[in-house]
Amino acid sequence: MPKFNCSQKLTDLFGRPFPKTNPSKEEYRALESHPKVKNRMGQDVLDQSYLPDETLGNFLISCLAAYEPETKTDNFYIQIIAASLLSAQGEVELKDMYYNFLLEVMDEVTQRVEKVKRSTPDGKQIEVDEDKGMYMPWAVTKAKILMGETLPAEEEK
Repeated sequence: MPKFNCSQKLTDLFGRPFPKTNPSKEEYRALESHPKVKNRMGQDVLDQSYLPDETLGNFLISCLAAYEPETKTDNFYIQIIAASLLSAQGEVELKDMYYNFLLEVMDEVTQRVEKVKRSTPDGKQIEVDEDKGMYMPWAVTKAKILMGETLPAEEEK
């Protein structure tokens, strides 16, 4: 059964921790007491750098929350995995079927563009690009590495 530490901090491409993706209401309200910063559009916004660092556990919970289940089994797996992550004090051990499902969920929430068929008002079918997913591919890859997964390039060496 795969085991990983869900309290590990996720880092960006430069090895720096990044702020929590989905902060609680209390964490978000606490930002209001800090000075605001200017965004790229020149608007004053809350400084996200004061949020706690993103952890593997929070990242995985966010992935599960963003996933659109297709079956009752998917719902059951999501509940089991989420309960395990939320009750963990660091180490989490999941049965293989739950772990593999979690990896599928992580792949599904990776940002990408997919071709989908849509109907036009006159009834014709056209293919359009549709944005899918929530997290950048590098973030999902880093999370998988923290979970003990090996990258395909590493397997070849």
